[in-house]
Amino acid sequence: MNYIAGLGQFMRGDDGIGIHVIEYLEANYPPSGHYQIIDLSDNIWSLLPFLVQATDKILIIDCSYMGKVAGEYTLFTVDNIIDEMTEGEMTEDRIERTEFTEAKVEMGASHVTSIRQFLQLAEKSGNYVPDILIMGIEPETVDYSVELSKALQQQLPKYAAIAVNSIS
Repeated sequence: MNYIAGLGQFMRGDDGIGIHVIEYLEANYPPSGHYQIIDLSDNIWSLLPFLVQATDKILIIDCSYMGKVAGEYTLFTVDNIIDEMTEGEMTEDRIERTEFTEAKVEMGASHVTSIRQFLQLAEKSGNYVPDILIMGIEPETVDYSVELSKALQQQLPKYAAIAVNSIS
């Protein structure tokens, strides 16, 4: 089985993009025998029950700081994550002094445990780790709000289509 998982803090604007894409999929795409949808909210540990031999692939959708224009996305693997932060907020100072390349993405700013750390711990604990693909979407704002910025809101249909095509 394949899974599309949304990750993020729904109350922090664009940080909740993973959850918004999942909600869009649930409202606009018929159930599929090719994948199931998982709402992780802001808890990557909710993915643990899906790390089993029967899982072929998981696509995780999350807000990612990549130095791109707000709303742009990148598909990448766990090997491309820079785990500089595991707690706290992304600050302008951190953005200015972080080198971004197409191959490296900084994540974990809003998650106590980053995706990479979670998967390393899961594997060390004897869990099976299937193929993981991440759809990182550059945020415009992560201020307190349940609304996405216009830059991301307008692209929800595109993000959903890319997610489905990436997992099928």
